[in-house]
Amino acid sequence: MESNEKEVLRSGLCEKQAFQKVFKTHARKLRNFIFAKSGNLQLAEDLTQEAFLRLWKKCAQIVSGKAASFLFKVAQNLFLDHVRHQKVVLDFQHLKGSSKTA
Repeated sequence: MESNEKEVLRSGLCEKQAFQKVFKTHARKLRNFIFAKSGNLQLAEDLTQEAFLRLWKKCAQIVSGKAASFLFKVAQNLFLDHVRHQKVVLDFQHLKGSSKTA
């Protein structure tokens, strides 16, 4: 375990400095993880931001040493939700286009 992670475990994730350390350690990796799945940098940045927001909202419930696991799971779920939503949008557009030709 890195010394930064040990400090975070001692200080608690809801403290600003501890959260900043988690952000500095994992933000780029998380963005790259999402970008590799989506190929869309803006989406990757948006979902990374949302994942960290959710971590902050649940900081009292998350064990600091598990922050990375939480972040990557949330990011994966956010990405899957996005894909599902895009499918619904495309299906709707297809149906809308089909009704005009009928």
